[in-house]
Amino acid sequence: MIEKFNIPDAFLMRFEKIDEQHQELVDILNRCVYALSSNSFNIFEEEISKFCPLAVSHFKYEEDLMLAAGYDALESHIDHHRVALEHLSEISKRNHDSIEAKWYILQSMFDNIVMDITKADLKFDEFLIASGRKLTRVQYGSAPNNS
Repeated sequence: MIEKFNIPDAFLMRFEKIDEQHQELVDILNRCVYALSSNSFNIFEEEISKFCPLAVSHFKYEEDLMLAAGYDALESHIDHHRVALEHLSEISKRNHDSIEAKWYILQSMFDNIVMDITKADLKFDEFLIASGRKLTRVQYGSAPNNS
């Protein structure tokens, strides 16, 4: 059984809004973990239904930011988001009547967040650093403000 999902510090981009949005996605999954641990299946369903719409909003925010920054790999990143959303949609449609299936869905959704960060978002971070562009950064080493 999963205790709690956490994004490792090494995966933080140090850009306030993006890190906050990643954390919001993880917070949904952690509320689902709590719901499953307490056999609150209605709460699980209510929380898990928030995940994909938030992911769509997050991806749109990232793409708009990348466009404004002149990110040269924007089309590739948009394609990555399209594939990620297809995968999330597929996971969401699976029968998740059993407790094991619910745990699988949570783990798959978390893996999707981590893959998005490591395969795509950190490349944007590297682009910004290399090109000298700056966004609002969270003070290095501190946790994002989750208010």
